[in-house]
Amino acid sequence: MRKPVKKEAFINQPQYQGGDQAISDFISKNLVFPAIAIEKGIEGTVQVKYEVDDDGNVIDTKIVAGLDSSCDKEARRVVSLLKFRVPKNPNGLKLIFHKELFIHFKIPKKTLVPTPPPTESDTHIPISLMNYQIVFTPTVAKKTEQKSIPIKKSYPIIL
Repeated sequence: MRKPVKKEAFINQPQYQGGDQAISDFISKNLVFPAIAIEKGIEGTVQVKYEVDDDGNVIDTKIVAGLDSSCDKEARRVVSLLKFRVPKNPNGLKLIFHKELFIHFKIPKKTLVPTPPPTESDTHIPISLMNYQIVFTPTVAKKTEQKSIPIKKSYPIIL
């Protein structure tokens, strides 16, 4: 009776510590959405092909399908930060592995851009329209035993 033969891969592929979910988490933490792309309203997916050497470092990146030069540059930057674990291959083979990744750029719902305070060199102060809500609560004498009803009004205030 023969022993069952265990099928092993001849070449072991590099693996990211934690798997695909860990790669997604790493990209979401390190990806910085370019301000130019936010201004232009650019959203979409960048397809990046990259090479991993036998030490687990990303040595080359190439954009296969891009959006904008700023998004493509940011996608290449984030992919180049990845570090893989490469298991030993038979006969001490030193290989370069080719991989592919899709990076999604989506504009956040609220992007707050802080405005700098006016300086003395400013010749004019921009007029901004601010909306405040003022609530008046009239009180009624207890003799009539009526409930007080709050009145809400909004007034625009120009600064």
